[in-house]
Amino acid sequence: MRDRLAMAKDKADRRREAERRLTKPMLYVKGWPTRMLSDGEADLLAEVRSEVSTMVGIRARCLDRSSIHARYAELLDMRDSRGRAA
Repeated sequence: MRDRLAMAKDKADRRREAERRLTKPMLYVKGWPTRMLSDGEADLLAEVRSEVSTMVGIRARCLDRSSIHARYAELLDMRDSRGRAA
């Protein structure tokens, strides 16, 4: 049990370290992206998402620049549509 706890703590530390590479302007605000990411930011996000998803054993989507840009475009459009409807 101690070994599993130590492994879980190590995994949590590595995840925090990976996610720390994301800059504040890249993060969502109130569940939504605030802007389109640059190509470099999208590449970084893809790298972090790949690393974390492998680490925690999930099959994440949007693991490359083009799929991240497409998803951000979709989310920004949804956010803007909600704002116009209100």
